[in-house]
Amino acid sequence: MRYPNPTFLQKASGIRHKRRNRTLIIIGVLLTLTLICIFVSRVAAMQDEYREKYPELVGAATSTADPNASPTPARGHSTTHHTTETSAEPTTEETSETAETTDPPIGPVINTEVTGQSSDETSEGETSEGETSETDENGEVIEPTESQNNAPDAFQESPENFYFRTSYPLQTVSHEQRDIMLDTLKQDIQDYINASEGERICFRYISLDSGEELGLNELEPIVPAGSYALPVLSVMWDRVANNRLALTGTALYSGEANVGDCSFIADSYAAGKQFYTRTLAFLAAAKGDNLALNFIIEKLGGMERVVTFVDNISSYISFNTQVIYTDYAGLRLTGTNRSSLYDMANYAADLYYRYINNPDAYQQFVNDLALSEVPSAYQTSFGANANLILHCAGRNDALHAYTDIAIIDCEEPIVLAIYCECADADRADTIRADLATYVARYITACHN
Repeated sequence: MRYPNPTFLQKASGIRHKRRNRTLIIIGVLLTLTLICIFVSRVAAMQDEYREKYPELVGAATSTADPNASPTPARGHSTTHHTTETSAEPTTEETSETAETTDPPIGPVINTEVTGQSSDETSEGETSEGETSETDENGEVIEPTESQNNAPDAFQESPENFYFRTSYPLQTVSHEQRDIMLDTLKQDIQDYINASEGERICFRYISLDSGEELGLNELEPIVPAGSYALPVLSVMWDRVANNRLALTGTALYSGEANVGDCSFIADSYAAGKQFYTRTLAFLAAAKGDNLALNFIIEKLGGMERVVTFVDNISSYISFNTQVIYTDYAGLRLTGTNRSSLYDMANYAADLYYRYINNPDAYQQFVNDLALSEVPSAYQTSFGANANLILHCAGRNDALHAYTDIAIIDCEEPIVLAIYCECADADRADTIRADLATYVARYITACHN
């Protein structure tokens, strides 16, 4: 028998040991690198957590600031961007036959929204630690005024809901007689318009019970001004009902000037005040606050987006469409931000039918309109015969344009829309009162 060579066995054993040792070394190196990577990753994660929890201490060790200096009060860090259209009056370029105007928007456009934040900014007239007090021209120190609470105020809903009548008196005249009376009403209004020289008047009436309509100049371009809040707020409440807009959202007033428009916010608050969406809706409907309306427009995605929703209701003249027409003074104008009384009356009728079909969704809007602080000539014309008048008025003194769109719950529910271009607001009130009286007498005669 031949035995294995001892030298060969020793060499084979040595090779096996070298391979084992090499494998162990490689495994050890890989394990060491893995542990190092895990350690570095953990330290980085702890550093990020430390930076989030103690941002004021990050970099303190290498800071060059004086360690004995008084700390600076932290200011609010909400990011706010806004755009403001500040044309107080529309610009008018007169040519030989046409003047081109750009009507200002309903109010300053504010593109600002914050959620649950309060401003820590020092208001004008206040002083903070380390700052020099303001002095007047005589060198006397001006005492800081009491700062306002910038947090949004809770909105108190009306303790009373306002409703349309559940039943109405029967019509006492025949349909033939009513048709004749309607023709008489039309002639009376036409005669009134013809006699109003140097004034432009548009009129539209709708019976919400029978669908009866009467319009004169209702297709002409008009400047709706603040009355355009009616369709805008209808869109807003529709989105609230569909859970697409929260009434608890907030908006920040940044101190934009109240450019030629009515604004309770601009007149009553300093910059930094926040408002709930519900409060903005009330101010726009009940006080005619154009600034509040523009906050809502921005929440709805801007005017262009709002107009697409409004046009789904009625769009004989879309708000963003440029139109050419002749105003009350005989000057040919061209511009956007126009509508027609045909459309405006349709917006009011649409709101009425929405409310009848889904009262819970629009009850708050109806309450806001019923509590309007803007006077209406319709109240005098209809008097005690009106159970409820929901109206939305617009006023543009620069263009001498005055509008009032109303849902009137009298002997039958109706929409009454009257637009005037005339000398001033007082004359417009007279025109609306006169024409509304014609309508009130007509409705009463149909049920008397």
